[in-house]
Amino acid sequence: MNIKRIFTHGPLYIIWFLLINSFIFSLFEEKLLIAFMAVLTFFLTLLPFLFKKKYNVYISNFFSSFLAFFIYGSIFLGETSAFYTKFAWWDSLLHLFSAVGFGLIITVILLLIFGKKTNQSNPIMFPLFAFCFTVTLGLFWEFFEFFADQSFGFQMQGSNADTMKDLILDCIGASTASIAGYLYLKDSRFNPFGEIIERNYIANKALAKREADQNQNK
Repeated sequence: MNIKRIFTHGPLYIIWFLLINSFIFSLFEEKLLIAFMAVLTFFLTLLPFLFKKKYNVYISNFFSSFLAFFIYGSIFLGETSAFYTKFAWWDSLLHLFSAVGFGLIITVILLLIFGKKTNQSNPIMFPLFAFCFTVTLGLFWEFFEFFADQSFGFQMQGSNADTMKDLILDCIGASTASIAGYLYLKDSRFNPFGEIIERNYIANKALAKREADQNQNK
């Protein structure tokens, strides 16, 4: 039994199990809206795998579980299960968690676009761009929350103070991911996210090279 595989896939399996249970019990209790949201959330968590298959990219178990948790936490738990109103800290947790995750994804994308050596020649601009891009994503998420609240009566966004707190947490999460990217360029051993960045960067770089070679031989 691969303990590491269970650990990395564990959160994803748990989310799927909870969604399936919620769907079944909601049908028995005739709560059709909750049943529909459970099915919708379940299929949304499959998007990384569909994207991976369609575009032949590597998405590590960490990123797959992260995206599944973000979708599950924001759509199903946050709105359908009213975590946004039951727990004042839930929205803040999602903002901080998602900023780190999306910041790491952007870091890998930048490495694939420009290459590690190019970024190493200017290691300050690389994390700075990753930080700005991640914070911009957080800003657009705030726009989405405002639109959802105003159009559908959701409770995703609170007061102006809550919005500012969310943006501050986005900055903290983006800073964490940017620092991880900087440490990766410096080949630092003291980088908790270094292995995640390395695995996704190397795997996708190899896939891109293989596809380029195949196209060249046609």
